[in-house]
Amino acid sequence: MKLLVFDSITAAGATIAHDLTRKLGHHTTYASSVDEVFGHLKSEKDAVGIIVFFLEAIPEVGVAFVRKVREFCSLAAIRCPRFLVLTPGNLRRGYSRRFRALGAHCIVYGFPEELYATAGEMVFEATCENGMPTIVVERVAHNTKFWLLGPSDRELIAIGPRQFQIMNCFAINYRTELSTADLAETADKTLASIRVYLERLRDRFDEAAQRVGVTVAGKNVFCTVRKDGGFVHILRARVLFI
Repeated sequence: MKLLVFDSITAAGATIAHDLTRKLGHHTTYASSVDEVFGHLKSEKDAVGIIVFFLEAIPEVGVAFVRKVREFCSLAAIRCPRFLVLTPGNLRRGYSRRFRALGAHCIVYGFPEELYATAGEMVFEATCENGMPTIVVERVAHNTKFWLLGPSDRELIAIGPRQFQIMNCFAINYRTELSTADLAETADKTLASIRVYLERLRDRFDEAAQRVGVTVAGKNVFCTVRKDGGFVHILRARVLFI
């Protein structure tokens, strides 16, 4: 995902973009005009997930900008990004609601840490799928690690070798119903032991989730449901391989 900063002052936009890239680890570029914003959207298409822009004039101008971007994306058949509006202070009554109705979030300009935290939360929400978290699978040579993506950072899911094969099976078959026999065969474990290893895997997930601010419980990510007289297991998370 990429972020786009819109500021009529080029130097200011470049500085904010640089700081957001450094803080969040997501590439951030900038534009100094509406035409440049449209140019980035046209070239980057669905890659731009968030537009950060400064409310330099009356609020209605900002509302009109959001509407123009939404219309442009609709005509171009690309995903419309979310909006983070930096305001000079409290908005006149009713404008915060109007921005929210258009999918825009407002914060007061001048508090960098709030900007980084809010943008980080928006990135996290955008990388989740239907409220479920994102698990990143990192494969380097013969070494595989599983990370949990949080609002501002990622955390290693510290699983042992006995849970590794089960976790890997879930990752490469996410959204697929796996029987207990499927997991037992993959991990070379007995049917009876799978329940124990699943509980330990959920515990390791919960430990990582607590450290990065993910509120979804492991039991709701590594789900076990009864079906056709038996049990099936499903990974309810988005999986990214890097």
